[in-house]
Amino acid sequence: LLHHGAAANSQRGVLAWIPTTGEDTEQGDLSTLVYASHSVLNLTTTDKVTMMNGEAQEPVWHVKETLCTQTTGNDDGSRHVITCLASVTETLSENESTIFTAALVSGFADGTVTVWVKSNHGTWSEMTIKEIDSDLAITCVDALWVESQGTLLVLVGTSAGATLFECELKLQTVSSSEATFDFSVTRTTALLSDMAVGSVRFRLDPSMEQILALIGTAAPRHNKIHVLHASEKKEGQNYHFHYSGSLIGHEDWITCMTWTHGSSTEAPVLATGSQDARIRLWKFTTTTNDFGFEETPEEPELVPNQDDEELSDGDDDVLYEEEEEEGESRLDIRHNKYLTRVTLEALLVGHEEGITSVCWYKYSKPVYNQEHLLVSSSMDRSILLWTPGQDGIWSPLTRVGAAGGILGGSVGSSLLGYLSVALEPTKGLSMIGHAYGGALHVWNLSGADQYLEGPEQQQHDVETDDRVLSLYWKATPCITGHFSGVSDLCWETSAGQYLLTASDDQTCRLWAPAKSLIDDKRPIWLELARPQVHGYNIAAVTSVSCEEHPHFLVSGADEKELRGFDATQMSLRILEAVSGSRWAKGDAVERVERAYIPSLGLSNKASAADGAEEDTPDEISANTMSKATMKLPLERDLGVASLWPEVQKLFGHKTELYCVKSTLEAQSAKTPSSAAEVLVASSCKARDAEAAAIRLWRAYEGKCHQVLSEGGHKSTVATLAFSPDACLLASSGKDRRLCIWKRQEDGQYSLAWAKDSAHKRIIWSVDFLPWGDNRILASGSRDGTVKIWAVVTSEDGGEDASLLCSFSPAF
Repeated sequence: LLHHGAAANSQRGVLAWIPTTGEDTEQGDLSTLVYASHSVLNLTTTDKVTMMNGEAQEPVWHVKETLCTQTTGNDDGSRHVITCLASVTETLSENESTIFTAALVSGFADGTVTVWVKSNHGTWSEMTIKEIDSDLAITCVDALWVESQGTLLVLVGTSAGATLFECELKLQTVSSSEATFDFSVTRTTALLSDMAVGSVRFRLDPSMEQILALIGTAAPRHNKIHVLHASEKKEGQNYHFHYSGSLIGHEDWITCMTWTHGSSTEAPVLATGSQDARIRLWKFTTTTNDFGFEETPEEPELVPNQDDEELSDGDDDVLYEEEEEEGESRLDIRHNKYLTRVTLEALLVGHEEGITSVCWYKYSKPVYNQEHLLVSSSMDRSILLWTPGQDGIWSPLTRVGAAGGILGGSVGSSLLGYLSVALEPTKGLSMIGHAYGGALHVWNLSGADQYLEGPEQQQHDVETDDRVLSLYWKATPCITGHFSGVSDLCWETSAGQYLLTASDDQTCRLWAPAKSLIDDKRPIWLELARPQVHGYNIAAVTSVSCEEHPHFLVSGADEKELRGFDATQMSLRILEAVSGSRWAKGDAVERVERAYIPSLGLSNKASAADGAEEDTPDEISANTMSKATMKLPLERDLGVASLWPEVQKLFGHKTELYCVKSTLEAQSAKTPSSAAEVLVASSCKARDAEAAAIRLWRAYEGKCHQVLSEGGHKSTVATLAFSPDACLLASSGKDRRLCIWKRQEDGQYSLAWAKDSAHKRIIWSVDFLPWGDNRILASGSRDGTVKIWAVVTSEDGGEDASLLCSFSPAF
């Protein structure tokens, strides 16, 4: 895999870690970050990029492998999207699994649940736990592997309750190159019904042979954390969970839960976050039960249904307040000879909006000299690090990340909030913030080496306040990508220096290769600019970059006009610094330093006076992309500082634009065009012949060259393609009519050949052979066939096309 650019799904809980083990840990490798984009799992790794001046940059995270589900959703696949993800490996004890090296459980919006298992040979296998259920989307999932029993427990939450799946996983066959698994679901138990679930969590306590299952509800009000417990099963039996009670206090959806990483002798602490913008810490203290309480080994007692009175909105409804005294037990869990008392340890108040995730920092003691440090994310656009003071009161120690972006702007140019936060578990020096819109913000901890690798005395002598001054979470380049469907893409046409992509997420993005410090023969592709951030879905983009006027593009969106954009000095500087693309500073194009988005407009402006209010300090963008300190752009720079100014508007179409192509896209480097010869063809959505007309433009001049309608199409033209010599233009679309237009001596085009019903269904793509005989045309259709046509000139000077062959690709 050379490059995979995709944003994470805008759902809580679609990030997971696969910790390094064995030799990888000794070599200093970081854990593998896994995130979901649509129905694909992306496995990332770190690398370092070297600028052309030889300066090494911070580690860059990029996708190294993808796992594509083999399960199928509904007909159009619109709901077969991963909504939650859990790493089974993170719950393993110090004794690693002998069956697999990593396992991931994913839940889908259509109700499907699958598990991916990685064998000791490094191959991944997918197995289905739950088939599609279009009525119930999976909202949360957690998994627990019990090595001694060969059992995988999967707890799934939906809008209608929580279900426990008990699965058996065994090695079936093992060869020198791969391994196969024997997988089956042995039992399914509904632990909670008729109640929406916002979060679920397991905990295995080997010392007591006890498993806890926690279920956090997502009711309109008065939410609870239901606690169930079970003993380790005997061979040939199933797990029986018993209802222990519930923890109350949160007034809104319970969105996240996490346990501390403490030792077996330390009382575990559960952190819970809610939409009420509060975090609660619950301490589970276990002692020997001298009364010898024994449970009834019968069917499990499920979570009782919540009374309707608790959900009433009457005036006499009393809010849940802490009436118990401080330190008083909120719940007693009796298990065999043990008694576990749950007390409220602390209430954390600091976020202004709902809590989206919480996680404990594994290296809080050596780095911050604190027994516990909690990290939380929120939709208030902040990530906070919490520690207790000497008085035991928890307060924010520091805040990570700058909001950035354009106030009130679209998702592509502003940060609306963080959906989750994750800390790298192997070294604890990297933090990932999952922003709404799919960008994964990365921060690396600077200054921690002196505490992690220094003398033990130094680790204890420096106070926390002094450590905070020497520690700094530094923002590094993000994992970026489109968070909606990619509608079009094209290469830069003068020298193929970069790739342009357009998407339904209303952005146009520029991708270019950067030199890897680890493998100089395998470049790393990065998003270096975001030329357009729009208010409409962008349907098409084409590069119109020639020697006389380089770095110019034209895009079409769900509106009636095309827009032309020129590159900025800032974007070209970083492109030259990263990929070595030479920028002709003395060209005739007058370029601005950067562009701005107006407050109430859709066009990128070249003047700051027309720009919207930005929540990014000027010095931040200036330092990041300045001439003196050239660095890779961060997410806030991409959405604000890397915009290209709009220099042309092309009016003429009456409906939303659909396809845009230029003569330069079809030409090779051997046949360069001057700016005067370049044409851009465009089409729009149409239901009649008038709207289905194709328009040809002189993009640099902003003028319409010609309208092609006579004898053409009667419905939407979905695809256009120029021949390499620009003498022919092929078009087709929803009417299944394939047309070839020929350029005359006066530069005008006329219909030369047409064939009705060239395919059985809509024709999505046509393209000319770019080398050799460039009169060979290929067409692809929804009917699953590709047809190859030969375009020949007849004796009378006309054009004719004959079918050479037809084939259907095998999938």
